[in-house]
Amino acid sequence: MAPAGSAAEAESTGGPDWTAGLAALTACGVLPALPPLEPLRRAVSAAMEPLTAPAATPTATAALFPAAALLAAVERCVADTAAIPGPARPATCLLIAAAAQEQHVRAHSTRARLLRTDWSAAAGAAGSAAAAAGGAAAAADDGSLRRFLTSQPLEVVALRLAAVLGEPDSQLPCLLNRVTRFGPEGIETALRRTLMAVRSDDVQRSAGDGRRSLGGVFFKELGRLKAGARLQQAEAQVEAEVAGEGWARGEGALPPLRPYQADVVGLVLSSWGLPLTPQLLPPGGAGATAARDRYSRLCDGWRGNWLVCAPTGSGKTRVFVEVTRALVESRAQQAARPRAGAAPGALVVVLVPTVVLTAQHAAYYRRAALPRTQVGDFSSDNPLSREVWSRVLQDTGRRGAPGGAAPGHWVVVATAASFLNLLQQGHAATRQLDLLVLDEAHHCHDDHPYARVLGHLHLHAPSARDRGDGGGDGPRVLGVTASPASELSMAALRVRMSALLGLLGARLHRVEAEAAAAEAEAGGSAAAAGMLCEPAQEEVRVAQRAADRAMGQVLQEFALKAAADLGLGLQRLRQSGHHATFELRQLQQDLVSAVAASSGAAARDKALAIRLDTLGQWLAPAREFAARYTCPHLALACRLLDLLRKCTELVEEAGYEAALTYLARKTVALVQEEAQLLEAARAAQGAAGGSTAYAAAVARILRPASSDEDEADGSGGGGAVDGGGGGPGEPPLPPLLQELSAAARRLGLPSAHQLAAAAAELRAASTGPQPGNRQVARGGGGLCNDVALRVSALTRELLVEGDGCVLPAGDAGPAGPGPASGLPLAVQLVRSCFASGALQATTHPKYWALVEFLQRYRGGGEGGCYHGIVFVKTRQAVYHLADMIRRTAQLEHVEVYELVGHGSAAGRRTALDQQQDRHGRGMSGSEQQQVLRLFKDNSGRPRCKVLVSTSAAEEGLDVPSCSWVLRYNAAATGIQLLQSRGRARLPTSAAVFVSLLQEHTADVRLHTKARAEERNMREYCSGGGGGGAAGGGGVDRGGSWRLWQQDKKQRL
Repeated sequence: MAPAGSAAEAESTGGPDWTAGLAALTACGVLPALPPLEPLRRAVSAAMEPLTAPAATPTATAALFPAAALLAAVERCVADTAAIPGPARPATCLLIAAAAQEQHVRAHSTRARLLRTDWSAAAGAAGSAAAAAGGAAAAADDGSLRRFLTSQPLEVVALRLAAVLGEPDSQLPCLLNRVTRFGPEGIETALRRTLMAVRSDDVQRSAGDGRRSLGGVFFKELGRLKAGARLQQAEAQVEAEVAGEGWARGEGALPPLRPYQADVVGLVLSSWGLPLTPQLLPPGGAGATAARDRYSRLCDGWRGNWLVCAPTGSGKTRVFVEVTRALVESRAQQAARPRAGAAPGALVVVLVPTVVLTAQHAAYYRRAALPRTQVGDFSSDNPLSREVWSRVLQDTGRRGAPGGAAPGHWVVVATAASFLNLLQQGHAATRQLDLLVLDEAHHCHDDHPYARVLGHLHLHAPSARDRGDGGGDGPRVLGVTASPASELSMAALRVRMSALLGLLGARLHRVEAEAAAAEAEAGGSAAAAGMLCEPAQEEVRVAQRAADRAMGQVLQEFALKAAADLGLGLQRLRQSGHHATFELRQLQQDLVSAVAASSGAAARDKALAIRLDTLGQWLAPAREFAARYTCPHLALACRLLDLLRKCTELVEEAGYEAALTYLARKTVALVQEEAQLLEAARAAQGAAGGSTAYAAAVARILRPASSDEDEADGSGGGGAVDGGGGGPGEPPLPPLLQELSAAARRLGLPSAHQLAAAAAELRAASTGPQPGNRQVARGGGGLCNDVALRVSALTRELLVEGDGCVLPAGDAGPAGPGPASGLPLAVQLVRSCFASGALQATTHPKYWALVEFLQRYRGGGEGGCYHGIVFVKTRQAVYHLADMIRRTAQLEHVEVYELVGHGSAAGRRTALDQQQDRHGRGMSGSEQQQVLRLFKDNSGRPRCKVLVSTSAAEEGLDVPSCSWVLRYNAAATGIQLLQSRGRARLPTSAAVFVSLLQEHTADVRLHTKARAEERNMREYCSGGGGGGAAGGGGVDRGGSWRLWQQDKKQRL
């Protein structure tokens, strides 16, 4: 547990000084003045006193967040500052209070709670691995490493590690974060593993294109620790599920196959000529022939692949584990035949769409304890590298002899992207597999990694119908899903399903939910029957507030006005070279078209949330242009336009309260970046070395989001340094760290600068020279040819004074946020953004409906808790909704958790800037698993536990005893509607699924569309649309590929 005031607290609250970015607001002219910062900090701290009292336990529920008291403290400080005129005070209060609130709400977020619990699962994984790692590295240490890690302040540990690993100063926040999260035991284990890897020369990048730096190896080992923690949690969850079904614990014990599961397994095995497993045959062997005949009739002579459509909660994992068991037994029987050749072991690859599911499925396979079968789960935390795949091929007898012993079997559970990466690099081939399982197979479309993996299968494997039983020509494919495809028209759905089944080379088999539930109940499994029952469905409609409509229109109009100003700026650019001239002209033309399209959407009265979509599509090439030709102010302007687009969408999703606070925080960050850029530019004109600072400021603004896996988990660092002893007054380095540094030097590991330079050369070689990319002298300062538009001027016009100001002067009119109070409209809007305590019905209608709904769930539910999930559309809405719940008196009985997807920065090792707050970063797979563990935990006092999530939790995540699911925004497709509803499952009674719809928004239209698509999906799968148990087969793989390509082009 990190002590109070430590780096853990700083990390969880976003930094020690939340006022650091405010000075830029006056420096760039956004605000006329600021209150004195020290009294301001003291006033805010005093308002936050109810939250500073230490919790009784690490998992205790925090007090209500006093947002109104925080704003009142800021208002008093602003009122006492004579230099701030009255018209500018609402905006000043909004900007300051939003920054202060973000600082403090982060201290009570789910991420902060993970820090307070010390990442106990990661520490446990570290402890279980410490013995093995310590045994190999014991000669290099005498216990001094543990003493060093436990006796020194966290900041000192991070500094010394940075020196040993060769990490630059910019990585110190990231190292401090890891030291805090993993604790001494986890860091020690990772360091010992790093030394083992360096000694054995296991330092290759996962792409196989060179060596990692020493820091890269260390961060890779930390990632493996996280993967181990995630696996331990998944195994515990599987144990709980098995115990919940009343099945005896024992080696290899899984719940018995339910009748409908046995039918699916039996028809697949009969279709492929594989032996039936004992669970499919009657006890004692009597009636085995009849069972085989029955399954043979079910498969109807089909010999190709299968797509199984089964309800959520029906146990699809149990099905493909049993199919894998049959494959393993088949290979064992082949090896036992007289004069049989050395048949390779079975190799099964299970692809999943999310990192969390890798651990979940791998734990289930380990619980099955298939004979002589190794199981591995691979993702960004534990990459599926060339070395790992080579070992898999050796162990299964496909490459070299496995030590003279009979070949074993392997089950590789991986994200689709990680396996695709291996295929694209040529390190793996689909013909090496025996079975390819696609979980959530409805993702096989367009350019999704599933579809691209199947593209490799088509290129390198013959038709499935031409295969025999022995394998070797390519894998069998088994896809499972609850929602194969959804389209608004049945004709379009038939085309989509034909393309999907053709791409898979599969026939469709559907498990009817009603029949499955009846079979489960007849078999004595009431819990399973309850899980398969459809939840009770409710539809709640609320009106849209006039204030939200007005705010959305103001934001949209200002975005179009700012885009027009940017267009004028682009016309005044001076360019040089053919490439720059052509690209600039194209950019200008595309901007004119985007503004016209967005204006037309407004004229046709389309939903606010989609009016700026065309403008949003223009921003990506504009930012690429800015990066290519070094135009930082253009990049900042594009980011402001993107912010306005998101805020317009957020108004419709969560109200102006969410949009204004988010807008305030992000504009402060943009103005701060502009101020740093201008200051660096002034320094570049005079002081020596100023050009370096300017280049760094430009690079921070223009840097692209990296998706390279090796950059994500460790290619940085400045090279290992000689770490024999510290400077004056510093403790000497433990022997293990000294040995680590020396081993890296002996091995000649590259430095971070060398790796970065090589990556830059590759990028330059791929893009080629850009004749127009030249700097144009301006004022003798060496600035780039850039737009003159400044985000600070736009921010002042948007928030402080201007025709498009979102905080208008004057009293509240018909569009006011609440009852008349005699206060100016701008003041009322700002105060509504920070309302706390007992909220009133004047709050956002959707949120008020949620408050009323949650009143049903007081006291204890299943196991002492009620569990429910709220699905929202955007990451910004996740955090706003969770923050609102934490400051609402009517919801004191609710314990809320946030869950978001990975995003572009979830697993990135590079440190986040202060501006990249929680709204702009995702969660790693290990963080998601930790959140789900806390959410599912029933210990402690009875309460209502609520998970607020994006679509990250819609598919595959099993949450037993989930009492209800509420969609805060309408599902966009039938697949999304069915998948999210499938999370609501109770073993004893009907769960509840609520669709919360706001009138005069996209909600009603999307909900109607999604329901129609789901009806079509069900009709097709039942046979009414040409699908069903007998539909979907009979196309050759070459024709299937062409059909899929045609469908992809039509959709694009």
